[in-house]
Amino acid sequence: MLSSITVLVVDDDPLSLHYTRAALRSLGFGEAYSVQNGTEALEVVAQQAIGLVVADWQMPGMTGLELIMRLRSRSDSRGLPVILITAADRSSRVNETGRMKPNAYIIKPFTIAKFGETITRVLKECGHTV
Repeated sequence: MLSSITVLVVDDDPLSLHYTRAALRSLGFGEAYSVQNGTEALEVVAQQAIGLVVADWQMPGMTGLELIMRLRSRSDSRGLPVILITAADRSSRVNETGRMKPNAYIIKPFTIAKFGETITRVLKECGHTV
């Protein structure tokens, strides 16, 4: 079932993009788009049927939280599940973000197993059959 969900990976670090896409492939996901900033992410979401966004928290130009705010403000992406990846435990900040809150966050470095557990939980919470 995961192979039918198209994922968008957003990260300004090419190595992180590569690792995240490889992890998604090993978990059974099919197509995954990757972009290096929030502006490009918004363009892809407007043009493609994206089922999950995995974004870095800290990016130049538009942070992951700002990306979520913009996605949540648009009718075509308001319910799109978003997982933020962060290099530090920012759970207290996540809990204070209100409507910008991601569906989940995961701290780097993470294992593929932990990544898969997080994705599965988020997709089930959003009504996907996993």
